[in-house]
Amino acid sequence: MNPRQQPTTEQIVAAEQVALLFQPFMLSLAATAVAAVLFVAAQWGAVAHDLVIIWATLLTAVTLLRVLLALMYRRIRPQPDEARLWGNLFTLGAALAGMAWGAGGFLMFPADNFEHQVIVVLVILGMCSGATTSLSVMRRAAYLFLVPAMLPVTVLFLLQGHETSTIIALMLILSFGFFLISTRNIHHNTQQNIRLRLAAEQKERSLALAKQEVEAASQAKSDFLANISHEFRTPMNIIIGMTHSVLQSRLEGHQQAAMVKVQRAAESLLEIINGILDFSRAQSGTLTVEPKAFSLHLELDRLHRAGVAGAAAKGLTFTIDQADDLPDVLIGDAVKLSQVLQALVSNAIKFTERGEVGVRATLDSREGDQVRVLFSVTDTGPGIERSKWDSVFLPFSQGDASRTRRHGGTGMGLAVAYKLVDLMGGRMWVDSQMGSGSTFCFTITFAEGGEVQMPDSEAAGNPVHSERPHDNRVTDLHRIEPLLRQLYVQSQDYDVEAAATLGELTAILPGAACESRVAQLQRCIGNYGFDEALGQIVALAQELGIDLPVQ
Repeated sequence: MNPRQQPTTEQIVAAEQVALLFQPFMLSLAATAVAAVLFVAAQWGAVAHDLVIIWATLLTAVTLLRVLLALMYRRIRPQPDEARLWGNLFTLGAALAGMAWGAGGFLMFPADNFEHQVIVVLVILGMCSGATTSLSVMRRAAYLFLVPAMLPVTVLFLLQGHETSTIIALMLILSFGFFLISTRNIHHNTQQNIRLRLAAEQKERSLALAKQEVEAASQAKSDFLANISHEFRTPMNIIIGMTHSVLQSRLEGHQQAAMVKVQRAAESLLEIINGILDFSRAQSGTLTVEPKAFSLHLELDRLHRAGVAGAAAKGLTFTIDQADDLPDVLIGDAVKLSQVLQALVSNAIKFTERGEVGVRATLDSREGDQVRVLFSVTDTGPGIERSKWDSVFLPFSQGDASRTRRHGGTGMGLAVAYKLVDLMGGRMWVDSQMGSGSTFCFTITFAEGGEVQMPDSEAAGNPVHSERPHDNRVTDLHRIEPLLRQLYVQSQDYDVEAAATLGELTAILPGAACESRVAQLQRCIGNYGFDEALGQIVALAQELGIDLPVQ
């Protein structure tokens, strides 16, 4: 059996017209029945009863046939390619109904009673007026009802020959012309409305399909970039690591300068790759929030150490302020928070030629143990036009293309930061005045923490609080071993993500016993000395009594 073909536009239009005919059909039949009863009651005393009964029987039979047709239509629910058949059946029913009413006008027309003759005219005109409205969706149905319904009574008035009857006949002819014109106009408007609606629906479906295709393509691109992050980063990390190793050897002056340029270019390219990949991962939904207890003071201190050098190189002042009423120990994703702050500080330093860059963390609101923190990064740079405030958070977009070309960058930093803040359930915005600088703000809600052990290399002398203190050395070793193995593999691959892994490892190491080894590891990995770091990792594992497979 061949599958049903898609209906054409003409078939769909015809199906819509037929549906509009049958939709109010039962209601119009009920109105017909009421009109017939009133007609019979009005003419019962003026016309022979047998003629009234004959007409009533004829109208009832036609009405029952049309009711049966309507019930069959509703039950079958025909397809668009069957609309022509059902339209013809409905037209036949309308023609029979018109003949029935025309017969009523003829049979129940009293020859010598002008008052009841006028009643016949009024009833016929009323039925034809209603039919013009309900049947004009299909002109043939309306015409085949109007002609047989109005013709007999019009002829009867003309045949009477006196002046009043002739005037009424002319009025009937004029009404018939009006009904025909109305039928044509209603039919045209209905058909045009159907076509316009179908065209709009088709356009909407096309736009929805195009949108789905674009979203699918964008998602595939994001998934692809997010999944091949290792393939992108590993070669760059190897280039950076090997370049560092070469720079440690004896080189001539021009060789040294060339290798330094290679190293700087590789580091710049890696930064661009990391920005694009981080944005793609955030867009594809592969990034997740990993809440842990952390010290806000410690994170801001790390940010200060990282930002001071860049600010000092441009002669800028760099400050960080943490409000006194702000809890220090919070539960949230410290890694992503640090990434957002570093992106905003880096952007502020890049576009500020003189003055200062400042970071401030304040308490925005508190509800139970939920604390909403407001972070702001302010600079004294050139500022951003108000019309571009929203666009600065779009990927590959910059507030001023000319300044971006001078300072470099891909425009991904703020886009990644915006995505990360949104991922953590926060909100980011910018406030800026041309010539006075900009302030980038964002809020994030954290849970207030308990006790956390701060790394000895960064501790101020007192432990910070966290919800989950380390129970004992055995528990720590269960957490240390997988991180140590991961750090070893990353160092083998010259992967700069080793720095983040070392940071996690440092936070749970047993303290002073490993402090010297950790300091050496930080120096090696910080200078891309991954080969040297491998030996330090093995030595650290031996000190902790961990059997680390070495390749």
